[in-house]
Amino acid sequence: MRFYINNGHSENSFTTRMVSVATPPASGFTKSLFEPPTSTIALYRLRYVPSCLGTMNKRLWRCHVCNDIHFGLKAPKVCPTCGAKDAFVLVDDSEALKVIDGYGGKIETVEDMIETWESFVEVKEFKLNEDREMVRTLAMGELENMKNKGFKYCPCRITIGDFEKDLNLICPCNFLIQETWKEYGECWCGLFVKR
Repeated sequence: MRFYINNGHSENSFTTRMVSVATPPASGFTKSLFEPPTSTIALYRLRYVPSCLGTMNKRLWRCHVCNDIHFGLKAPKVCPTCGAKDAFVLVDDSEALKVIDGYGGKIETVEDMIETWESFVEVKEFKLNEDREMVRTLAMGELENMKNKGFKYCPCRITIGDFEKDLNLICPCNFLIQETWKEYGECWCGLFVKR
């Protein structure tokens, strides 16, 4: 079972992480229209949606065949998991959270982080830095940020307390637009480098 959030700018989707949310994030976010379930595990994007996303009319969709959950402007034509065509139905966030509660796995160890990054770079124009000690150190930093801040922020960058802006610091960030990528061929912290 996978959970997708469509970024609204392309057909591509990405997997989001489940996090515990005890209080609303910084201002500029509106509480979702539907009450989340009582579970302490919630998806920040479902529970607190940035105001700018709310105006884009993104909705939640569930595949009636395999129960995949999709968050986007429209339902996928074909389910990416089971291949069913036109199988998505609108659902509210409390139902979506109940469907995914406890699924999705956890990334809790340095080895898990490195495996995730290795999978991420498989068919990209970049690769993981060959300095394995540095990669391990960055993985430890991200896991520490997850424990202390609720997200796997890049350990080489400083969050500023603005929820929406700080989302841009979750690793992997959109480093392909950064000057360090253009000038040196690596992400901000050097974790990802050009092949």
